Amino acid sequence: MPPFTRRAVLGVLALAGAYGAYRVITRRQQIAAAEALYATPLSKPSGALNVYHLGHSLVGRDIPAMLAQLAGEGHRYDSQLGWGTSLKEHWEPNLAINGFDQENAHPRFRPAKEALGSGEYDCVVLTEMVEIADAIRYHDSAEYLARWAGLAWGRTPIPASTFMKHGIIPTTATDGCTGSTGICENTGRTRSNILRC
Repeated sequence: MPPFTRRAVLGVLALAGAYGAYRVITRRQQIAAAEALYATPLSKPSGALNVYHLGHSLVGRDIPAMLAQLAGEGHRYDSQLGWGTSLKEHWEPNLAINGFDQENAHPRFRPAKEALGSGEYDCVVLTEMVEIADAIRYHDSAEYLARWAGLAWGRTPIPASTFMKHGIIPTTATDGCTGSTGICENTGRTRSNILRC
């Protein structure tokens, strides 16, 4: 092999190795940041909460109702649900939400953008479609999580990079998560916590 070709191959291998090391270090930093979020759990709510559930049929009407029973007097909730619905489908008005009429035929239904934009909720539970890896890959989960969170926090949109910077949304691997992701915020609106899959 001519010396120039050999140098080019070695250069490409060195670049590939440097990129691989960068990815490993970056991923470790993301994992450490995510673990730091869980080091100190949120304090227990001091009273009843107003909760909004945005998601799909795995949450259904049952989970919010069961939470209300467990929480006790004064707990209030509303929801918008669909069948296998992604956060993107809930956000975009031109995308269909399968099962919308059936899942939202109850007195606790409230349109999601109106609800989150109202600032009336202490806690917002966002449930992404299953498989989460597909939602991340094909439905722009990070982007739409950022939009919903921004609306809930009164800032639309929060850049998806804000979440990824803190290791909240997996950027490449899903670490075996096959469930849902949500955001819950304490009553004081001073600190947020991402619920694990």
